[in-house]
Amino acid sequence: SFSKSFAMTGWRIGWIIAPNSLVQHIDRLLESMLFGTPPFIQDAAETALSQGAFHVGEMCNAYKRRRDLALSLLQEHPKLKCHKPEGGMYLMIDVRAMGCDGITFANSLLDREHISVLPGEGFGRSAAGFIRMSLSASDTDIRIACERLAKFSIY
Repeated sequence: SFSKSFAMTGWRIGWIIAPNSLVQHIDRLLESMLFGTPPFIQDAAETALSQGAFHVGEMCNAYKRRRDLALSLLQEHPKLKCHKPEGGMYLMIDVRAMGCDGITFANSLLDREHISVLPGEGFGRSAAGFIRMSLSASDTDIRIACERLAKFSIY
């Protein structure tokens, strides 16, 4: 997936290495789900593969910095428990102490504080009661989002 490897979030382009029999099934599945990848995304993927090695390290460092920033801002709030990811571009935040599920919390957070997060319920039973916060925003936006999230957690 280029979204994870090259910070091309939402562009839905990647590759698979698998036995031919499995690839045939995946190909049929994708034909019903996707209608092609726009040329600008294909061009960006080609550039990422040919020139992106330097930028991958930069992005890893940026995600680590943003993760540490978000964790430091949220750790003071007893109703928000954060799991420190070893890698990736997301932070999972346990909101069960708020007395609601992740869906209700995410919807209310969007309505009151204009912060959009994904409810953990979409990632299976083990993520129920969590929200997923993206670390793909700027440091400034991460700081603002965490401040609003912390403010919201005291309601």
